[in-house]
Amino acid sequence: MAGEYACFYQEMKNDEVARNGLQALDFLKSAAKVVPPFYQEDFSSSVLGHDGSVIIKYSAKLDL
Repeated sequence: MAGEYACFYQEMKNDEVARNGLQALDFLKSAAKVVPPFYQEDFSSSVLGHDGSVIIKYSAKLDL
């Protein structure tokens, strides 16, 4: 969908990904006025030197 988006990346343990979505959405809402849908994607399935860590990208469209 065209538009401007707010996003951030977060490193976490693989088993924390499923339960982190609502906290990530709250963080995005505190930083910018965003509208649904809210996107979560695997940015990196492994982090060198951080066994069991992944990087997740969270994003949502800005309500301009």
